[in-house]
Amino acid sequence: MASGLNDLAITFFDESDGVSTIDVLIDGVSVGIITLDQDGGGAGSQAANLRTVVLAGVTVGPASILSLVANSHAGEPVRIDAVEFTPAGAPPGNLDPELIGTISDLSIAQMIWILATYSFPTSS
Repeated sequence: MASGLNDLAITFFDESDGVSTIDVLIDGVSVGIITLDQDGGGAGSQAANLRTVVLAGVTVGPASILSLVANSHAGEPVRIDAVEFTPAGAPPGNLDPELIGTISDLSIAQMIWILATYSFPTSS
């Protein structure tokens, strides 16, 4: 997770048998409350009940602590499936790799070590 502004996606099951909530806290400070009040067609953890909410622009530090406080209502359990942080404004999907150096930046000794430790494929 990158320090700074992040988009926080929380995926959960929103069942039809209650109106539960999830209080989302970063370092003990509430950054949002998610209300589980949609009816996907059932009172269980089937795919039709899967939802994702994105809290945009959440500030996190290198040692931040995420807390999710679940409040069940009317027999509806709070089933959280996934939590994902992405840098705010990042495009969806895979990103291009970041170039951190070039061959010309490496010393001869570093290149020899890389070649010596690389496991080359063998033919059958």
